[in-house]
Amino acid sequence: ALYLTGADASVIFLIQPDGGELRLEAIRHTRGYADGLDGRVGDGHALDVLRSGIPLRLSGPKRQSGVTGYLGERAHSLLYIPIRSGEEATGVLGVASVREDRTLPVEAESRLTALADYAAIALSNSHLYEETEQRAAQLAAVNRIARTVISSLDLEKIIGSVVREVRHTLRAETAALVLLDEEKQELAFDLVLGDDGRIGESYRMAVGQGVVGWVVEHGLPARIADVTTDPRFYDGIDRVTGFRTRSLLCVPLALPGRIIGAIEAVNKIECAAPREGGAFTPQDEELLQGAAAFVALAVENARLHASQRETVASETLHEAVVTLSHLSLIHI
Repeated sequence: ALYLTGADASVIFLIQPDGGELRLEAIRHTRGYADGLDGRVGDGHALDVLRSGIPLRLSGPKRQSGVTGYLGERAHSLLYIPIRSGEEATGVLGVASVREDRTLPVEAESRLTALADYAAIALSNSHLYEETEQRAAQLAAVNRIARTVISSLDLEKIIGSVVREVRHTLRAETAALVLLDEEKQELAFDLVLGDDGRIGESYRMAVGQGVVGWVVEHGLPARIADVTTDPRFYDGIDRVTGFRTRSLLCVPLALPGRIIGAIEAVNKIECAAPREGGAFTPQDEELLQGAAAFVALAVENARLHASQRETVASETLHEAVVTLSHLSLIHI
């Protein structure tokens, strides 16, 4: 952009897919290049271009821009071009002259527009590549969870494998497998609370209580970016454990005709700002729902296996008692 227009500085803004915010992604000027800025900007000119989809050229702009805000200098002239993906503007490419003796040439707009078109194609290809990579990673994670849980008939091992894998795959601070105790009408939690992946104590709560209770009761997923804004949230377990829930994702464990529990991931960890955290995505929800189908079957198989073992043990004990009683009668 600098080469094509002879400007002092160039900048690119992009709309974030998660929240629709316009962010300053990268800037180049005479003092160097900076990218990965991921900074929110209150650039009124860029927002105008984004909404209208029309290039904007200004001399002596009155409002602060993303370029001048970063450089700490007032621009002598600005040129902002929308980056369009189809009919929608997804970003803004801009250049600025900060010296009064340097003005942007007349042909700068057509040159920058052509460059913005190429940038739109490149960004679109990049997003498609990322989505493909993400989808492949999701399928691999679901496959890994499925192989792990279906290969076992031990319910405790299934619970441990699921919560550790979900916590790791979704980059969550903690995860829980919640099973419905139909006899007591309670939900039993098994949580991973530590960085070592160790399963903590089990906790219980009433059916219908909290977000998990709602998920089990209605058979629907719940994805919440901020639990303080959701009336379904119950902080009882937080009070007991000292843990602080910020965001969560919960999906039901469904079998034909009934719900047997739920899987929950708590507090999404953002790589860039792990302390601040973030929100679970629709892709995270899709992944967890895919895994939940296998987990529900594995839990049911483990329960049936345990029930059969108890039945066999009970029958064996009964036969032993009858045999001993018969031998006792013969002896007498």
